Amino acid sequence: MRTTPNDPNDPTARMLHGHNWRSDELQRLARERLVSQSNKSEDMIPKTAVIYTRVSTKEKDGESLDYQIDRAMKYAERNKITVVDILKEGGKSAFHNRLEDRPQGAILHHMLFKSKEINTVIFLDVSRMFRNVGDASDFTIKLQEANLNVHEVSTGAELDLSDPVQWLGWITRATYAHFDSMMKQARAKDENKRRIKTGRAHTS
Repeated sequence: MRTTPNDPNDPTARMLHGHNWRSDELQRLARERLVSQSNKSEDMIPKTAVIYTRVSTKEKDGESLDYQIDRAMKYAERNKITVVDILKEGGKSAFHNRLEDRPQGAILHHMLFKSKEINTVIFLDVSRMFRNVGDASDFTIKLQEANLNVHEVSTGAELDLSDPVQWLGWITRATYAHFDSMMKQARAKDENKRRIKTGRAHTS
């Protein structure tokens, strides 16, 4: 949280209250000092995170829960982030199930926005969290309102979702994940139609 010095003996505080303004240069220096103090105080806030992992059905190389956890833990260690829990979402589609409607996603949502016991989430890439662009957009708005960011391991850095360029990249990746799921659904329907014609359709 950013604070303004209020010590009457603090020259910066006196200047910001309209006292002893001698030049525009003094005002500029005073404000630069405030920004520096604010940045230092924000940097001192420890990052506490949950690692979120998800597989929809059958695990594949590069997508297994263990692989995601290993990559995320190494990322957290490099960036000195304290991991308080690891959430393993198995057998849940992110295309058909919103984050809040998945068992582990609901826990994540609660820890971020309700109990507020964590201030970030680490995951391999956007497709592990979202394959529905509407769900991703709603979650992003909540993050912005709470002044929280996320760590996408595949990008190698924390995403500042208040930055228009980073926000656009994030939503674009979520949109592509949504598109990819739609294409898989379309291919599955086409395959089933072909099976019906040949008498080998899955009727379940």
